[in-house]
Amino acid sequence: MTSTSPNKTVKKTSSNTNSSEEAKGLEFNSLVLFYNSFYRHLLSEIKRKGTDHPSAVDENMMANRSMEMNRVKKSANMMNDELVSVRSQQGELEKMGRAIYTQNSQLLHENKLLWEELNKNK
Repeated sequence: MTSTSPNKTVKKTSSNTNSSEEAKGLEFNSLVLFYNSFYRHLLSEIKRKGTDHPSAVDENMMANRSMEMNRVKKSANMMNDELVSVRSQQGELEKMGRAIYTQNSQLLHENKLLWEELNKNK
């Protein structure tokens, strides 16, 4: 296989491409087999744990989880109440801001009229 023959070089390149694709396919297949065996192992562990009777430690863990869930719910309710309060205060502030803006606009207009009248009298 000399480099002077372009056909042989092309064949060499295509065989390299095929071998790299085959290697990728083999890698993928080995990964699939690994994951399948791993999941089968986990499934057997889950089945084993499902048949066990709950021990005092498990019951204690469940009680702790229940208490923690109650704390989280209370905290969420408190945050919700605070959010409602903040939103109502924001609404009041927006109303006050609009009122102040309206008053300021009226004062600026009156001030402009007074300056015009003052300049006419000079």
